[in-house]
Amino acid sequence: MGSVVGLILVLVCLAFVSWGAALLSMPTRMARALCSFFPTPGHGYAVCKSKNVVDHVRALGLDFEQHKVTTSDGHILTLYRIFRKENLDSPGFIPIFCQHGVLQNAGVFVANATHSPAWYLADRGFDVWLGNSRGVFPEHTHLSSRDPRFWDFTLDELGMYDFPEMVHYVSTVTKKQIVVMGHSQGASQAFIAFQAGKVPLEEVSMMVALAPAYNLSPMTHWLFKKLLIPHSNTVRYMMGETEFAPILFKLQDYTPIMFTALLGCVFTRYIFGWEPETWHPNQYVTYFLFSPARTSAKLIWGWLKLLKEGTIHPLRKVNTIEPWGLNNIRVPIAVFGGQRDTLVDIKPLQRQLHDAGCTVLAFEEIPGYNHMDLLWAANSSTMVYPKIVSLIRKHAMTRTTTVPAPLEPAIPDKGKDKDE
Repeated sequence: MGSVVGLILVLVCLAFVSWGAALLSMPTRMARALCSFFPTPGHGYAVCKSKNVVDHVRALGLDFEQHKVTTSDGHILTLYRIFRKENLDSPGFIPIFCQHGVLQNAGVFVANATHSPAWYLADRGFDVWLGNSRGVFPEHTHLSSRDPRFWDFTLDELGMYDFPEMVHYVSTVTKKQIVVMGHSQGASQAFIAFQAGKVPLEEVSMMVALAPAYNLSPMTHWLFKKLLIPHSNTVRYMMGETEFAPILFKLQDYTPIMFTALLGCVFTRYIFGWEPETWHPNQYVTYFLFSPARTSAKLIWGWLKLLKEGTIHPLRKVNTIEPWGLNNIRVPIAVFGGQRDTLVDIKPLQRQLHDAGCTVLAFEEIPGYNHMDLLWAANSSTMVYPKIVSLIRKHAMTRTTTVPAPLEPAIPDKGKDKDE
């Protein structure tokens, strides 16, 4: 315990040193980041400050179920089903499966209260399913999270196993074709799953890609250049060799929510240049309840490699940077991105999808939006989600009108390791 506390104190000191350096080098941006972080009384919605997704769903007045999916390589994934019971027999009760990005979990889809995509879709009669990638809640049929083999996964496994097997589960339970919606890495998983032929076309009616991480923007910040230095023992020690930065999650456990949220908010603004104009001032803490989330160091190292190379490609194949193709995406696709996104570049994707023979229903860059604004912007419920709903109602045809009775939810999972 003493060593954990010591490491936390070291990390806190490093955080304040980095903030100080940032304030000296970028006073205007950092001052805005710090000053705008604190809640503004009387300005609206901060429905829930819990780290448990189920608590947020309950606070929003929605019905929910919790499901478990076991992948063919043994990882046990948690899914949340969010809906309104009065819509169960509605012909518009179309299943929508949502997949989060890297270093996040399903909570990002409910963190913006009644402006969240999950609430917006469920409130309009859809059957919303939120997936969690392996490692978020470390569960496995026979491996402990203390076993290095548990954390031996990259983006390849998330696309080849997690995404298609969650999609298959949702389609099987609902007995319908489903809409898949991925944000950032979630869209990458979908691209990989379709290209590898892991998703039968009869299971999916259309795809919505939000800030899809396919073409990656070059990272020019000095910190990324430091992280990309090969064989840096210091960096590898900080990031971990199995689980990514486990000390970071100890910090979340032993410090107030406000502190870790402030740390995440300032860090992302300083590194990625995310400005607060589009975010609701009372939601900043809630946004970072689910970011960062647990994952493997190998996945993060893989993303750093892909950022350097500019596109996603198989990471398990040695000496190849041939990107994952798009020609096997045989379902209609709609793409939405942010004009100020510093992580991904969606502009080339429009031509790439066209050249691959894909059916593109919509392709739009939202002015003033950054990478997370498709989920977190205060006006996303007027700028983005109505367009998505319109496309789904027009193009997502269900395979059958049979709607099964809801399954009994399991006891809400707090996200703790079963071995701890």
